[in-house]
Amino acid sequence: MVRLALHQDDYLATTQHYLAVYHTMRTQENPDQARAMLQNVLIFVVLSPYGNDQSDLLARVVREDPVKNQQMGWVGGFVKRFTDGELMRYSSLLSKALCGRDGADCARWPMVQQVYGMHLRQTDIFAIDKGDGKGQMRWETLSKRVTEHVPSPPPNILPSNQCILPKFLTLGGRTSGS
Repeated sequence: MVRLALHQDDYLATTQHYLAVYHTMRTQENPDQARAMLQNVLIFVVLSPYGNDQSDLLARVVREDPVKNQQMGWVGGFVKRFTDGELMRYSSLLSKALCGRDGADCARWPMVQQVYGMHLRQTDIFAIDKGDGKGQMRWETLSKRVTEHVPSPPPNILPSNQCILPKFLTLGGRTSGS
């Protein structure tokens, strides 16, 4: 099922299938295999297009014990950036180093590449020379997902981020459309 979903570039289904494999007893008995499966779950959930199912699945996978207990290393930290309820933030020192000036109007994707790129490219999911040969295509999809989550708004303008914006539009606990 994983191969079929990967062949169809259906990242949400891929995430669900990897999660099902992760929860099997056989996988749980082998810590290395469990970690590899959970890493795949975490990466593919971020690659999935934003929507209700993706958002729900993302919220569920970050509650898995290894992620919650910070045992997933860089990939756990990367995925938590998409769930913290705030726009991705980087230290001003890193922003200045990567973008020059004050770093305020710097695009986030180059920073993600700088911070996580080496780790991500070492996985079969994003590798160009191994895996199923779709690494570059997934890399470009990841770029879109990061910019979906973290736009570069003009200064002093409310972010237009489709994932975060509803949290800014609340009035007394109810959305402005209620």
